Amino acid sequence: MNKYRLYILMLLLAMQFNIANSAVVVNPNSGGSYYFEWLDGLGQIDGIEDPDTGTFISEVSWSINVSEDSILDYIKVSDIAIVGDSFDLYINNSLVAWTLTDASDDGHFQAQLSNYLLSAGTYNFSLYLVTLAPDINEGEGYIKFGATSPVAAVPEPSAAVLMLLAFCLFFCLFRKSKKSHIKRSGASILAD
Repeated sequence: MNKYRLYILMLLLAMQFNIANSAVVVNPNSGGSYYFEWLDGLGQIDGIEDPDTGTFISEVSWSINVSEDSILDYIKVSDIAIVGDSFDLYINNSLVAWTLTDASDDGHFQAQLSNYLLSAGTYNFSLYLVTLAPDINEGEGYIKFGATSPVAAVPEPSAAVLMLLAFCLFFCLFRKSKKSHIKRSGASILAD
């Protein structure tokens, strides 16, 4: 009996952990803007501001679900704390290079990822603080997601070549079969 209680307790704890660390869902049609914070130095950010309440919540990533192949127009990230912080972007736990990094007029880190192709599915976006301002272990930043737009499927060149070869093969077989049918018909007429 105690064994089952332990399993149930472990299951409840696992469910609590998953709920507490879920991602903030970004609308793929409109994008979204969010403030985020870090409290303990380098590593993954520690919270995202809830746009409705203005308070920071425990979510540490964003997710976008697209039902078809799409282009994400942009992701823009800005440090709004003390000059010297910088961030890396991870998509589905893989580091993705920024398209552009720059500094604002006052020296704050700014980065942008532009025209990123997303296949149909769900994507998780995370930010990691990789450089800290001197003597400061906490701060805030801002991220903005652009909208997604569907892309038309384009056949690969190899598929076109294969289709052309198949067409030629069928044409040759059809032509050969028609010629042999004519020859057999002609032979039977001559025999009569």
